Amino acid sequence: NNQKSSLHSKQETTNQRKQNKDKISLSKDQYKAYQQLLSGNNVFLTGGAGTGKSFVLQLFINEMEKQNKNVIVCAPTGIAAINIQGVTIHRCFQVSPEPQVVKNGKFRFRLKDELHGSFKLIVIDEISMCRIDLFDFVVRTIMKAEENSLSRKQIIVVGDFFQLPPVTTDNDLEVLKEIYENYHKGYAFESTNWQDLNFQTVELKQLHQDYEDPQ
Repeated sequence: NNQKSSLHSKQETTNQRKQNKDKISLSKDQYKAYQQLLSGNNVFLTGGAGTGKSFVLQLFINEMEKQNKNVIVCAPTGIAAINIQGVTIHRCFQVSPEPQVVKNGKFRFRLKDELHGSFKLIVIDEISMCRIDLFDFVVRTIMKAEENSLSRKQIIVVGDFFQLPPVTTDNDLEVLKEIYENYHKGYAFESTNWQDLNFQTVELKQLHQDYEDPQ
């Protein structure tokens, strides 16, 4: 047991050193982004490929986990979810792929166990691919979780709206245009919830060629 404890302690020390080294290697704009994530505000972290969005995000998630804060990490597609060691939005929120329609002011509310109040913050990566109706569903669900737990949840969205847009079939488009009068491309920022959440926008501009991760 002592040997296991010693090994665990050494591993923690190694991880802490790496974390500290990564913090030191942050550029000026990355450090500003990291501080904004730590502020507790809702944040929209953006920037082109190679600016280090994923690097900063992972550093932040590691810090939150070190503080024993429950973090939900998700993305619109399976590949994007794997890249951030998270799950898909559909799996996390138990939502089907068809357009999410609220009827008579009510919506189907189902949460995975970990969403029932215990989480402190939620990260949605590749936000450009998260269609407006799915984004609205997620926001409504988070609001319900806030009511249940009587505590505010921090929402962090990450991505570049100049990259991949949300997938919308012709059938989906008909339904969505009925729900949203001013439906355009279906980006999350077209939602009134986007404005209401008062995201602090942080844009990374400096390219870093040394990242293996293109984000």
